Amino acid sequence: MCQSVFGENARALDLGELNGGVMLDAVSAIILTQRGVDVGLRGECKLEKRNISFVRGNDPEDRSFITDGAAKVLIPTLAQGAEVLMYASENEVEYPIAYRYENQNAERFLVFLFEGDSIYRYPTRVCLSGLVKNYVTQNVLTSTLPWVAGGELPAYCAGNPEIYVMCKKDEDGMSVALFNCFADYASDVKVVLDAEYSDVECFNCSAKIEKNCVWLTEKLYGFTYAAFRVKNRRM
Repeated sequence: MCQSVFGENARALDLGELNGGVMLDAVSAIILTQRGVDVGLRGECKLEKRNISFVRGNDPEDRSFITDGAAKVLIPTLAQGAEVLMYASENEVEYPIAYRYENQNAERFLVFLFEGDSIYRYPTRVCLSGLVKNYVTQNVLTSTLPWVAGGELPAYCAGNPEIYVMCKKDEDGMSVALFNCFADYASDVKVVLDAEYSDVECFNCSAKIEKNCVWLTEKLYGFTYAAFRVKNRRM
């Protein structure tokens, strides 16, 4: 899976690991540019305070309203070949807020053009920003990270921003845990896996498996968890 490097952590990133793909925020993208890495930024790189109201994907119908959208944003000139994936809207003015890029060294990047640290609220360090809790951002992540990393996501659950997924693979299969960190229940929960597996063993839930998907067959209530294990198909 690809690296995720935000903020000042980019100063310590081993550049030899770039060939596995990297997800960046605006600050880490600037730092890597200063270190001589082509991440797709051109021209002056200066952060500006913005208050984002909406984001959209390349399909204008793929649009989300943003609450608590204050952030420091980079509005740069992008390299030829950089593909804008998401736009921010503020007072009816649009500008790129995320893009993907592959440089001449075949290093791939997903870059979010806001400072990751600026979307946290002090002193609690709680992130309530709608920039990371909306369907457009989720679609960008699920569709782009496989391209960045050169491989499918092990598991993801689309359409449920407050369900957090953890998974672990071993030689026999994969274990997946889902945590519903929200007051409302989720129904018809679908988990997409990176391949077709056989059998599903459930913990604190019931589920069925269909090709590369596992469906929970009962509600996942607020502040509860579900877990399951799937086995590799034998040839």
